[in-house]
Amino acid sequence: MAAKAYRVALQDNVAVMLTDVARGQTVAIDAAPGAPTVELVALSDIPAGHKIALCDLEAGAEIVKYGAIIGAASACIHVGEHVHVHNMRGLRGRGDRE
Repeated sequence: MAAKAYRVALQDNVAVMLTDVARGQTVAIDAAPGAPTVELVALSDIPAGHKIALCDLEAGAEIVKYGAIIGAASACIHVGEHVHVHNMRGLRGRGDRE
C-alpha cells in the first residue's frame, strides 16, 4: 500500500505527507482539484505532516506550499526528497533578521 500525501494548490512544488513514509516506498499524491493524482518514490524517511518534493529544486528555488511561497531551498532538492529545515530556509516570520 502506498503512503499518502496531499498537494493543495496546482502551483505547489511540495506536498504534505498524510502518513509516515519509508525510503523507497511509493507515495500517492492526492492532487488539488484539476490536477491528476501522481505517484513518486520517497528518497528518505518522511514523517506525517512534513513535506515531500514534487519536482527537482535548485538551491535558491522558491518552495511553494498551499499556493504560497514559504521558503527557499538552501540546497539542491530532488523529487521525492524530504523538505524541511535541513534543506530549506524560511522567508517569513524571521524576527531575528532585518
